[in-house]
Amino acid sequence: FDRDDRSPGWSNDFCHGRSISCFVSADLGMYAQSLMLSMTAHGLASCPQTALSFQADQLREELSIDDSMKLLFGISFGYEDPKHPANQCRVGRAEQPSVVDFYQ
Repeated sequence: FDRDDRSPGWSNDFCHGRSISCFVSADLGMYAQSLMLSMTAHGLASCPQTALSFQADQLREELSIDDSMKLLFGISFGYEDPKHPANQCRVGRAEQPSVVDFYQ
């Protein structure tokens, strides 16, 4: 695990005890979304990385995360370089009526 100096941020708030429930996972996801929106509002770019959980043992060692904690995901964050080719990727969005139902 080599930390890229251009990506200065890491949050370990996304670890939880190994007996995690789906409710805790949902809470963490909503927290992560709010954190990422807040970072955007303050000029920071962010990227959630669930793939980090596949490197959990290596990350635990590098970041001194206790083995009793389950790594769910991480968020990399920093200042975006808009000219870098990796930042040219844009994902389309589904139209709201196809993903949301409103009930009265």
